[in-house]
Amino acid sequence: MLGIEEIRGEIPGERQTPDLTPATNSTKQRRGRWKKGECGNRRGRPRGTYSARMSPLKRMLDGDAKAILQATIDAAKSGDVGAQRLLLDRLLPRERLIKVALPRIRCVTDALEALARILHATAAGVLSPSEGSAMAALTGRYLEIDAMQRLEERIAQLEAERSA
Repeated sequence: MLGIEEIRGEIPGERQTPDLTPATNSTKQRRGRWKKGECGNRRGRPRGTYSARMSPLKRMLDGDAKAILQATIDAAKSGDVGAQRLLLDRLLPRERLIKVALPRIRCVTDALEALARILHATAAGVLSPSEGSAMAALTGRYLEIDAMQRLEERIAQLEAERSA
């Protein structure tokens, strides 16, 4: 009786493996996987292309987009809260410009004055809590960078004095 190896033309006991050696210009490893940090499509997906799932949806909406938009607007006008939320989320900007008179920050005292004004504007309702928090964080970050710059200047001054 013939074994499966003999039918396939293989030598019993010896395993044949396909040649997986990469081409000279490929960055694939021997097992067909890409090396870490490398990929086969360096440029990525071209702009404006859709996934295979989105193409049929886009084709369905192409002819009816204006009618769908108008139906959504009509539903929002008639009181449909979901349609209202959808339109407002898409049409209104998520952030707004904030105008609060702040002093020019030259030292820690100026930063404290700026933080006091931000806190007052937040408490008065001129700024939302998240806007006040963002402005306070910016002020704090400015102070951190200013302190680093002053340290660098002081270190450079001390090194110059030491080498002289």
